[in-house]
Order: sequence, then structure tokens, then C-alpha cells
Amino acid sequence: TPADLSVTDEPEINRRYEMAGATTAWELDLWGRVRSLSDQALAAYMALDETYIAARMSLVSEVASAWLTLRADRELLRLTEDTLAAQKSSYTLTTQLARTGNATQLDLRMAEIALRSAEINRAAYTRQLARDRNALELLLGQPLTPELSRRLNEAVTLTEGAIPTTLPGGLPSDLLVRRPDIRAAEYRLRGANARIGAARAAFFPTISLTGTAGTASASLSGLFEPGSGSWRFLPQITLPLFHGGALRADLDRAHVQKQIEIARYENVIQQAFRDVADGLAGQRTLNDQVQSEQRAVEASQIAYELAGLRFQEGVDDYLTLLDTHRMLYGAQQRLVRTRLMQQLNIINLYKALGGGWREYSEKKQG
Repeated sequence: TPADLSVTDEPEINRRYEMAGATTAWELDLWGRVRSLSDQALAAYMALDETYIAARMSLVSEVASAWLTLRADRELLRLTEDTLAAQKSSYTLTTQLARTGNATQLDLRMAEIALRSAEINRAAYTRQLARDRNALELLLGQPLTPELSRRLNEAVTLTEGAIPTTLPGGLPSDLLVRRPDIRAAEYRLRGANARIGAARAAFFPTISLTGTAGTASASLSGLFEPGSGSWRFLPQITLPLFHGGALRADLDRAHVQKQIEIARYENVIQQAFRDVADGLAGQRTLNDQVQSEQRAVEASQIAYELAGLRFQEGVDDYLTLLDTHRMLYGAQQRLVRTRLMQQLNIINLYKALGGGWREYSEKKQG
């Protein structure tokens, strides 16, 4: 009716009531604008919540990394203390041999140098251990409990079974959908009124992350090979010219914002696959390196024991014994550090996969 139309002959969807100086206005949501704003607010909140989850996951990873680093440095300190004890005994023995003319002054000075070097290393590792402990307590927000302190002091080696170092074969790429940064990007896309299903289908490769041996699959590695054409991140975002009218400008801005969020979503997905590929590549080589260094420690231990026997029998001089002990100590240190790198890498893989792979493994076994 004419009463329902404004002076511009457009349907009037605003109603205003004035009572006792108070004004109340409400708006019919004929085109879904209010609902759209509510959906955008919800999407923004959910994206923020995923960011919070990502921060928690990062904190868990940092705490685990700090604990493993503390354990590794504790083992290095133990190795240094064992070396120091051996060097003290060797220095005492060499001093006695020098007094009886069975060892030279050079042998004596070399034994003393080895002793002082062990003392220097013990001081350095003691200092580093204190720093590691402070870093862990900072992440925890409180001092270590007596139980954790006891377990740390009783720890002899950084055991291989502390963290699983092998992954099951055939891990699906769908695991990455659990990553909070990907979920946050999807919520931002929802806020920009983009179709999540279409975007995921366009940018998310459906492949196996791992091969039968638990290492990076050929399909995952092929995503990043030059010239493969599998992925190309070239977002085309064009800022619109002014077309006149605030409503048209708002519409153009919304369209540009959607393009930006789509480009960000594509970038987040590519970064997720890159994180997994890097982690799997490192895991394969680190596993091989740990095995080789374990064999090197065993061989160095045998060589040191043989050199000790030959020195006592007068076949070899003290320098040979000193060299073999230095080789053993170096091999032991490298093994501890490489094993730490191996376990830190698996923690990064845990985070890259959005919280691990246990659910997939249990489902596969079931």
C-alpha cells in the first residue's frame, strides 16, 4: 500500500517507535545482512579459538623440546664426569710411571692437558644444564617438582623409546585438516563468505604422506619438485577502482577480502605440506645417522680398551691411548646430540601433522 512505501517508492524496512523520548529501531533482515554479520562474527571467534589451540600446541612442543634438551645435556654432563674420572686416574698413573722412569714428561703433560680439558667441559655442561632447567621452568611457569627432578637425576641416557621415531606407512593427507592454522584459515574463509568445500578441493592434495616404510611418499616429495607443475602459488588479487556509491565500494572490499583469504588459505596448506615433507626427510636421514653413530661408539669403545691394554704392556705410548679415548668421547657426544635431533624432529612432525598420528594408527589397526 502507499503507506508502506517511502517517498522514494522503495519498500521501507525500517520501523521506528518513539515513546517518552526513547527511540527503538529494528530492521527486517530481508537480505540476510544481519545474519551474515552474525556468521562473520562467529567465524572470527572460531578462527581466534583455533589460534589459541595452535598456541597451546606450540607450547606443548616447546616444553617437550626443552625437557629432551635438558635430558640430553644431563647425559653429556654424565659422560664428561665419567671422562673426568678416567682422566684423573690416568694422570695419577702417568705421574707414578714418570717417577719410575716408565713414562716421559711429554706423557705426563699430555695426561694433565686431558685432565684440565675434562674439567673445563664439566664446568661448561654444568652451566648449560642450569640454563636448560631455567628455560624449562620458564615454559612451565613453576619450578620442577621433586618427582621430575628425581627422574632427571636418575636418568642415565636419553633412551630411544622416550619418543617413537618411526611413522606408519600410508598416512593420509587428511590428517593435516586437523592443523589449527588450517582450521583457522577455513573459518576466515567462512567469514568472507567463501565456499570451504570448493576451496579445499582446489588447494588440498589428497595423497599419502608416508610410504610403506614410514618415510616421505613419492607423491609428497613430488609436490615440491621444480617443474612439476603440481603447485603454483601465484595469488591474483586486483584492487577495484572506485565505482561510485558506498554500498558498491563495500561490496568490492568484501570481494577483495575473500580473494585475500583464499590466497592465505592456499599458502597455509602449502606450508603445512612443506612442514611434513621437511620433517619426514629429516627423520629418514636421522634414523640412519643414529644407527651409524651407535656402531661408531661400539667400535671406539673396543679400540679404547685395546689401546689401554697395549699401553699397560708397553707396546704403545700414552698418545695412542689418549687419541682413542678422545675418539670414544667424541663419538659418545655425537650420538647424544644426534639422538636429540632425531627426537626434536619427531616433535616437529607431531606439530606439523596437527597433533600426531595415533588416531590414524589405532583406526588402521582396528
